Amino acid sequence: MVGLLHSVYNNEASETTSAQVKAIVFATLANGALNTSQTDLAETLFNQAKQEAAAYDDEVSLAMIHFSLLLATYQNNMGRPHSSYLHTGVASRKLFSMGLNSYGPEGTARPDMIQKRRITLWSVYYHETMHALFLGRESTYKKASIRTPYPDDQPTLIGLCKLAQIAEDSAATIYGLTCESLWQLYQAAEKIHGRLQACAEELGIASAAATRSSLFTHTSILLLNNVYYHILLLTFRPFLIAEFALHLRSSSKHMWLRRACRIAIEAAQDCIVYMNEAYRDFSLCKTIRFNAFFLESSTMVLFYDMLRNPSKLSYNKEYINTALGCLDQMVKDEPIVHSLPSMKETCRIVEAYLSTNTIERRIMKQLGNSAENSLAAEPSQQQNIPIIPAATHDFLVDESQHMIYLNGVSSGFDRHDVEATIDNDIPDPLLQYQNSNLLTTDLFNFFPLDTIPVDPNSWQI
Repeated sequence: MVGLLHSVYNNEASETTSAQVKAIVFATLANGALNTSQTDLAETLFNQAKQEAAAYDDEVSLAMIHFSLLLATYQNNMGRPHSSYLHTGVASRKLFSMGLNSYGPEGTARPDMIQKRRITLWSVYYHETMHALFLGRESTYKKASIRTPYPDDQPTLIGLCKLAQIAEDSAATIYGLTCESLWQLYQAAEKIHGRLQACAEELGIASAAATRSSLFTHTSILLLNNVYYHILLLTFRPFLIAEFALHLRSSSKHMWLRRACRIAIEAAQDCIVYMNEAYRDFSLCKTIRFNAFFLESSTMVLFYDMLRNPSKLSYNKEYINTALGCLDQMVKDEPIVHSLPSMKETCRIVEAYLSTNTIERRIMKQLGNSAENSLAAEPSQQQNIPIIPAATHDFLVDESQHMIYLNGVSSGFDRHDVEATIDNDIPDPLLQYQNSNLLTTDLFNFFPLDTIPVDPNSWQI
């Protein structure tokens, strides 16, 4: 690398460095600068790299594939996932154009070139698969299309690719609408869970960290753990949504559904705890800006868990504060400057919403008592008593287009009716952010709610 820097910046060098090499050097330096607080310098180097490579955008070569991966990594660490997804797509297309995914016997090629091809191929597969998963997009690069073995002496890359293959299968199974019932979806998720556990034992990560291999660096171990927990989180997170939808119809008594929700929540908690321990023991881990993505994803699951189960407010708040503490130790620049205030504001809104619901439940109880007392004396006034609509199956079907709001539909009654009947001394904690709707995705109809299998014997796990 020192020789490359000398050739790039020394105007008196005997040999002229090609624009492609300069572009790769600048892109590498830009990624390195993101490990410091020199974000402006990183942006300058990033733009300079793109200028050097502008004339070679359409060139299909290993060098330009490497360049696309460097750009994708940079944009990912800057909190620009859509741009990163586009760059990995370019790398995938160029790799297909070269036919690297289907290389057969390589006896005539030099050993170093064989390794370079394999490293490039599997690096593109990992980045394309995981970036697609992070964004919920379709991946253009499937494991089934690869007929090339893993490279030698690359344990981290091989571990990431094994996790990426499980992630690919998880996305196709869990989010591909291939299951006819929630029970079938759970069975598929448990198979993914089993594969993840086996992979964790092989790599020595997560709960199998006691057998950790010395082949991994501290930052590599952190990345492997983050990817593992995130795949586990995305595999079981849909059951949190489904459990809430089912709870509106009747209280769920299925133990397997409780277990599925618990796995998702514990994955979020474990991700935060492991990140905190890594930050405490190895300061280099704090420099990786992309860690903010995993922290934010985990805390959002805990926020949702608090909304569906208010009694877990204080318990989950401890993990959320730990995640905020991790972000506070990182460089105060993109994307941390966006993630940190976003998480703090979300936490404040959720706490205020839960506080408001407590007040409203007390108010409705008082209104109910008043209604019972006046029922015999003034029957004619019954029509003035606010009615709480029941959440029926028709309600779920009809109102699914309304999204999931923190006020209005989810409140179960008209807030104006309540405000007209309560004492003005009772504050409204959500008055300043009535439009802050945290969960606005239509997920009620996305996952099957029919938990009754056709064959009663299939309840056995």
